[in-house]
Amino acid sequence: MRQIIAGLLVLSIGGCDQTTTRQRTAPNQPGALVIAYRPDSADTFVAVRSDSIVALDWLREVAHSHDIPLAVKSYPYGMLIEQIGPRRNGDGGYWLYRVNGAMVPKSADAHPVAWSDTLTFFFDER
Repeated sequence: MRQIIAGLLVLSIGGCDQTTTRQRTAPNQPGALVIAYRPDSADTFVAVRSDSIVALDWLREVAHSHDIPLAVKSYPYGMLIEQIGPRRNGDGGYWLYRVNGAMVPKSADAHPVAWSDTLTFFFDER
């Protein structure tokens, strides 16, 4: 059984220098899932899991527990993230992800992450 308890939510709004922090629980675990809608705006969720999980499942758990819209589509090479929150592929960019700062050469449904990893989904506006 997978267990995720969202810990910390950090919001940066637009071009503001103001950051709002809300403590949801008090885990002291180093793992984090970051959703970067724009380079200057990201939500960070610190989570505790009892086992290893693939990147997409962690994203799904966080999206579900925080009512964040999420859409994925199946392709022969794996699941592609179509939408997270208000940002949808084709709206001037597309969703990619990194694990511990490094790009991963496989789909998020095929890449396992550990509880201590930092998983970052970001909207790449090229």
